[in-house]
Amino acid sequence: MRKNNILPKGMRYYLPEESKKKRELETIIAKTLTEKSFQEIITPMFSYANLTEGESSCDAFKFTDRTSGKIIKLRDDVTPEIAAAAASILKKEPRPLKLQYHTNIFRQISSYGSTGMEIFQSGGEVIGSAHIEADIEVLSIAIEIFTKLSLPSFNFSISSVSFFRKLLQLTGLSEEENIELKEAILRKDLSSIERVSANITDKSLKQGVLLLPKLIGKGEIFKQLENVEAFNELAQEISRLKDVYNALCKKGYEEYILVDIAEIWGYDYYTDIIFECFIPKIGTPVCTGGRYDNLLEQYGEKEPAVGFAINNSLLLNVL
Repeated sequence: MRKNNILPKGMRYYLPEESKKKRELETIIAKTLTEKSFQEIITPMFSYANLTEGESSCDAFKFTDRTSGKIIKLRDDVTPEIAAAAASILKKEPRPLKLQYHTNIFRQISSYGSTGMEIFQSGGEVIGSAHIEADIEVLSIAIEIFTKLSLPSFNFSISSVSFFRKLLQLTGLSEEENIELKEAILRKDLSSIERVSANITDKSLKQGVLLLPKLIGKGEIFKQLENVEAFNELAQEISRLKDVYNALCKKGYEEYILVDIAEIWGYDYYTDIIFECFIPKIGTPVCTGGRYDNLLEQYGEKEPAVGFAINNSLLLNVL
């Protein structure tokens, strides 16, 4: 008798009706990006594991290439592959280089929970521009895409990794204490934050650290940050995030944006602004992105870059 469970856990079929929805979603995303001069790139499904390490590489499927004996992996993150191409075969192309993709990635199921091991993604990358206009453009495009999807509601939360990285340099805490503080703030664990920050001698800075998990809102968040005396040394980082927020508001996107300064996921990967999009009934972000100015130097010359990825597999659950 033939077994019914022919697929491993985390894999699935997309039947005709859902396949149609998937194609329609990708078409909306691709059309929006194409209108903004983003060219499509298709990256290889396999790469050498040590050359395209990304934020999720610990969850990648890896195995030995019989021909070379080297460790290769299934594509688990598109951005490092695009970065590698931009730094090599596309290094002579004019900057900023704007690329889009629509493909699948593969990760161990622990990484994406119920989404599965195969995740369909679409995204856009701007390579070669450190200007704030690139941050604004990428976020604006992501928001515009979501306004076209007829969702009941959605919101983008924005934060700054550079703000928090510089903040940790001011605490006077040990490396271990700073790691513990970072993880506590990410969890919004108030008791742990209070316990670790007790060792911060600067009273104003301690006050600011204790305030961070409560700073979720609109433009008034920047006023509260500016009122913390110790944050004067972080004025540049606060100002850049504020400028992005104000620019998005001028574009008519204020209702979709939240400032959540304590959201510091991707700390070791991103370098400045980060953002993620949430929709009702789905606890996992359906879109993530930010600035990653240190990635391309792994493959060639250092270049600034910013981009986003949309989890199409998650979105199909609500469309």
